[in-house]
Amino acid sequence: MQLRIKPLTKPEQSVEVSSNATTSDLFDAVHSAFGVEPAGQRLVFKGCPLLGTLFSHSSPTANLDKSRLISQYGIRDGDKLTLVIKQVSVPDSFQERRPSFETLLRNHLAHTYSEREVEVIVSKFMHTDPILRRHTKPELGP
Repeated sequence: MQLRIKPLTKPEQSVEVSSNATTSDLFDAVHSAFGVEPAGQRLVFKGCPLLGTLFSHSSPTANLDKSRLISQYGIRDGDKLTLVIKQVSVPDSFQERRPSFETLLRNHLAHTYSEREVEVIVSKFMHTDPILRRHTKPELGP
């Protein structure tokens, strides 16, 4: 049977599954068509997500009865399902660490100004009191 899958941000595509396809088969077909891993998919049919008895916020397919036939959801040939693509979380250790704006500003100013001048400029620009800053030394006067 042909099913129309419409992601929220991409054009609709048709996927082919057998009339006795399971939810697992459907998730695999969507993966082939859109390149979205099953863990990142949430399929909605007539306003209801394709889920088992419980929904896990950590993984949309965690409690999905993967052996359940899609026909048990009332899905028929030609029906349209909405695909919500969820970002799969990436552990912090894999995320790129980017320097803060303040760090970038300090590095840029250090090419032209003394350390004390940089501190004064940054504190005024960032609207902070340099004496209250923990990572810098307090000013010792003129």
